[in-house]
Amino acid sequence: MKVYREVTSSIIIIALMLSALATYLCRATGIMLANSIDVESKFFIWIKYVSFGVISAVISKIVFFPVGILEDSQVDARIISTVILVVSYYSIKNNILLSLGMSILTFYFFHAYL
Repeated sequence: MKVYREVTSSIIIIALMLSALATYLCRATGIMLANSIDVESKFFIWIKYVSFGVISAVISKIVFFPVGILEDSQVDARIISTVILVVSYYSIKNNILLSLGMSILTFYFFHAYL
């Protein structure tokens, strides 16, 4: 038998304060160390590649193994919309809003008309 602890408003406030402290402590540390970081160092390049890998893994999971409402969409629409997003992002001078809009319209077109 599981025993559930009652969640009170004070526990929620403490959790929010601790998460905010952790978030802003990391940000403040980054700001303080920003001038001393060599962006051409091997470590910084490694971190950039790891972040690209994590983003790619998350996008791949969403495209190939969707959960929720995306399960009802066609896999072709998800793949082509993602390809449109990446190609348009790099061909339109890294404009994320325009490439995202193109990707959304592509997904809508495939989902609505095909």
